[in-house]
Amino acid sequence: MKSIIKSVGYVLFYVMFQVVVLSVMASAMAAFGWSMNEVESFMNNNSMGLTIITNVLTVLILMAFFKIRKKKLLKEINVTPISFQDCFLPCRAAFAYSFAFSLVTYSMNFENQVQIKACVEHYSDFVPYLGTIVQIITLLLISPIAEEIIFRGLVLDCYVCCFNKRSGRNIAEFT
Repeated sequence: MKSIIKSVGYVLFYVMFQVVVLSVMASAMAAFGWSMNEVESFMNNNSMGLTIITNVLTVLILMAFFKIRKKKLLKEINVTPISFQDCFLPCRAAFAYSFAFSLVTYSMNFENQVQIKACVEHYSDFVPYLGTIVQIITLLLISPIAEEIIFRGLVLDCYVCCFNKRSGRNIAEFT
């Protein structure tokens, strides 16, 4: 039972920390005289950059939390070293899948896609191709790493400790 509560706590921490960071930023902007439309426009135009910031801060806070508890985050999530060769093929496959998915859904209008496209254009107005670079960093690097650390590392391990390995994985998939 303790493991379940712990895993739910990690999920809530992840979601609530993201909300708190964005709320503090919006409040600070409003305190400096920004209108609600300006704040909303900034948040929409910079959602990928804000995602990078909140995910990196989340992982740093978790690392500090584990350091205070005198535990190592990487040991807690059972990270094992892998060689570049072992990592290269899955990364290439994931990138190819992402690229293929982008091609298939290019002409479809998803709400999220419209926002990402607006972000890419906003960043590319400053420096050519900066939007594409930020998109790659956000969607293929920072977000997956942060989510893997929290959900596959911490949450899955809590469920596996409480249940048998197969049941723990099944439950974690629905969380």
